[in-house]
Amino acid sequence: MSKVSSGLPLPMARHGMQRRSGPKPLPRPRPMGMTPLPALRPVIHTPAARVTTSSTVERVATRTSTPVVMATTPYRKHLGRHNDQLVFTDINPADVTVSFTGIDLLVTIAESTPGAGDAGSILIKSTLGTPYEQGLERIAFADGTTWDAAQIRTKAIASAQTNGNDTITGFATGDTYTGGKGNDVINGGEGSDTYVYARGDGNDTITESTWGGTSDQLVFTNINPSDVTLARNGTDLTIIIADSTPGAGDGGSVLLKDTLDGTYERGVEKVVFADGTIWTRANMISNVAYFAGSNGNDTITGTDNSDSQILAGLGNDILKGLAGSDTYVYLSGDGNDTVDDKSGSITDVDVLKLTDLNVGDLTFSRTGTHARITVNSTGHVITLDEQFYSETANWGVEKIEFADGTVWDRAQIKTASISHIYGTSGNDTLVGTALNDVFNGGLGDDRINSGTGSDTYIYASGDGTDYIDDESDSTTDIDVLRLTDLNVEDLTFSRSGSHVKISINSTGHAITLDEQVESDVNYWGIEKIEFADGTVWDRTQIKAAAISRINGSSAGETLYGTSLDDVFNGGLGDDRFNSGAGSDTYIYASGDGTDYIDDESGSTTDVDVMKLTDLNVGDLTFSRAGSHAKITVNSTGHVITLDEQFYSETANWGIEKIEFADGTVWDRTQIKLAAISRINGSTGGETLYGTSLDDVFNGGLGDDRFNSGAGSDTYIYSSGDGTDYIDDESGSTTDVDVLKLTDLNVGDLTFSRAGSHAKITVNSTGHVITLDEQFYSETANWGIEKIEFADGTVWDRSQIKAAAISRINGTSSGETLNGTSLDDVFNGGLGDDRFESGAGSDAYVYAKGDGNDRIVENSGSNVEIDTLRFDDLTPADVEFSRFNDTLLLKVVETGHTITVDWQFYSDASNWGIEKIEFADGTVWDRAQIKAAAISRINGTSGGETLNGTSLDDVFNAGLGDDRFESGSGSDTYVYAKGDGNDRIVENSGSKRRSTLYASLI
Repeated sequence: MSKVSSGLPLPMARHGMQRRSGPKPLPRPRPMGMTPLPALRPVIHTPAARVTTSSTVERVATRTSTPVVMATTPYRKHLGRHNDQLVFTDINPADVTVSFTGIDLLVTIAESTPGAGDAGSILIKSTLGTPYEQGLERIAFADGTTWDAAQIRTKAIASAQTNGNDTITGFATGDTYTGGKGNDVINGGEGSDTYVYARGDGNDTITESTWGGTSDQLVFTNINPSDVTLARNGTDLTIIIADSTPGAGDGGSVLLKDTLDGTYERGVEKVVFADGTIWTRANMISNVAYFAGSNGNDTITGTDNSDSQILAGLGNDILKGLAGSDTYVYLSGDGNDTVDDKSGSITDVDVLKLTDLNVGDLTFSRTGTHARITVNSTGHVITLDEQFYSETANWGVEKIEFADGTVWDRAQIKTASISHIYGTSGNDTLVGTALNDVFNGGLGDDRINSGTGSDTYIYASGDGTDYIDDESDSTTDIDVLRLTDLNVEDLTFSRSGSHVKISINSTGHAITLDEQVESDVNYWGIEKIEFADGTVWDRTQIKAAAISRINGSSAGETLYGTSLDDVFNGGLGDDRFNSGAGSDTYIYASGDGTDYIDDESGSTTDVDVMKLTDLNVGDLTFSRAGSHAKITVNSTGHVITLDEQFYSETANWGIEKIEFADGTVWDRTQIKLAAISRINGSTGGETLYGTSLDDVFNGGLGDDRFNSGAGSDTYIYSSGDGTDYIDDESGSTTDVDVLKLTDLNVGDLTFSRAGSHAKITVNSTGHVITLDEQFYSETANWGIEKIEFADGTVWDRSQIKAAAISRINGTSSGETLNGTSLDDVFNGGLGDDRFESGAGSDAYVYAKGDGNDRIVENSGSNVEIDTLRFDDLTPADVEFSRFNDTLLLKVVETGHTITVDWQFYSDASNWGIEKIEFADGTVWDRAQIKAAAISRINGTSGGETLNGTSLDDVFNAGLGDDRFESGSGSDTYVYAKGDGNDRIVENSGSKRRSTLYASLI
């Protein structure tokens, strides 16, 4: 071991090894016959400390306020010796407490007297694990007391055992666990463990996982075999302990995970009772009476190789018997249980046994393919999952045995359930079968999904808004809607798309018949409606009543058309009309809201018409948004959108005619001429889409985005129009796109660049016009070709570029500014900014007060000169330091910092900056920058890893638990009292002098 020089302690050294530079290699397995390496020996540097140099490894400790970490290794120099020990020179057992995390032991030392300040702790890493004789064998105290490894583990385990609900994970050794009161979860780990349980210790769970030992045992201190019953769930065994006397409250349970499996040493091998009785695993398996869960919500699973008897118990349980003739036992009060038996065997006889319930105590019903048995007195439901899936599947149960001896078979269960499929008083989804179902949804908004069969749907006034989805498509089924207290005059029929809506006038509730008028040949929906007075309607009468109009309500909605000639009247609210084929009519009156007409049938013969009942040409403003026509009602501001009206000359999308209130009629051409002149925005922000024509955009007030297409487009902008974004990427070599400024001249604007975008700032308002990808390349022709100013001045592409290229400016807040491949000048201004530069000789302008900025300059060119330019700072105003490869500059007066990433990555990378220009004319190159920064490698107030260089580094980490990874060079480590728990890793292996300066006073 190296000697300690200059009176400074060396915290750790490796026997016989030098630390190699580079990443720590992975440990290699020890070949047979190789002598293992000795353990690391941490030394606590006090006057009383001593280190032995024999193969016996001894750690000697005295009182100190400094936390100590001891590391162990799985190999020893001499096999068969068990002599690692921790020796306390002035500390006794009463002065310490032990606890553990994983296999790490923490020994906490109390103060000798209150306020003495000599408390401390020792964390012994990996000492509670046994592979390769790892860990301490002994702790020796000043009074002569010694603890061996077993005592250490016992005391550590005891520290985790309380009278509450504990979770304890043990060690790879044979240990004893006494959970005590509370519901404890104990994982013993490897080794043959003993678990001690006394009456009243609660509901505990014991896990012995794979390779958990061959002699694990549960010991009952005051419980005998007659006090317990056994229940299984899969391979888990629960030992249920009865109260010592009725109502004593000292019963409980122990769940032994995987004990009925036993493979790979899983589970507990035996149970020892107070009277000396011992149960082996075989005894446990033979003594299991039934499968059972807890008093909570359980999933209880039987076996595939025998008949299972499953006791539901309290709670909402899922019961799975698997293969075999299984019995499911249910008592009144056992909760909402589901029997999921899908073995499908034609010979198994699965039974639901109702121990205290008879037929009269129950209500049978069906939900889809499930049978539901409701206990009338409690409201609890037993669900027989997929009982009616098919006649041949044999899922569910074959018999129900009632308390009075009555037995029902499958046919009787089906007969009792099949009569009605009932809903509740809430919102339900009821699913039918292939039989003739009778649905009664009752109160609430219900959805009824029927199958095949002649189904009946019963509805009474007040039953809510229901949805009937009957798509069996049978030509022989007769599906009926039966209205128990409603007649024709009580109802309003309408259509929404291919659905029929029946509205109840008195309540406002509606019944929707899904796809009732989808076509005349598919037979979806219902065949008949039976009214309360005996009137019966067939399909034709239902269709005739609904087909006249597709009406909306007073709220916004989407109305769907059919392949017929539909008449839409959305009424009040913002509506959307999705029509199909046919010559459709859209009725609109002033005040009807903002509507959207989507008519894309594309027929060359259909004539679709918008009929304006009280509006004429002079009441409207026509415009275009992309390929859509927009008709604005001047008096209300409401807008009617004709979707894809101008998609192409041949698509025939949109409408063919507009009929005005005064009898004027416009065709497609007149609609186009009225709308094509402008694409106008509103007073709010929006996105306006262009076409392949020569579009004129006027966004107006608000922050707008213009997405143009091909064509020579014009963008009109006035002072106060907001912050707009022009995205013109047609790339045409012949189009001439123009930005027309109606009241702004060159002197009113500031031009700049953000990446490949041009930014035009209006000085008086601060609003910005962005020309997207204006400088993407010289040949792309993206952006605009001209700017026309109010005084007649016209700029071309070259003039726009010349005005914008000088600076990439930030705002008064923090942002990220991206450079280009040109020589960029960045000025972030106020706020904490980040500069992401590209190629080119870039300049970064900084003034006092500009905030905390970061420069990321990674071009790596050996010819570019990147410069940090200080407007008002001299070398004396700035402190230089380094954090790993990063250059840190601190403005003394403000405390603001400038961070230059990767400045010191290597001498050949050329990352970072080449020059700093100060306000007094001083200029520093890379070497001077490095010399100024190299003196210190500083940390923060938090824990971190600081990496050194090949130079003579000075590390000062400050507060927090830090790690120093040094390089070559004679390095200095500065430490002050309160700086935390630091680790020094010297990796060079060279013959040099490293120094630790410490102040602990």
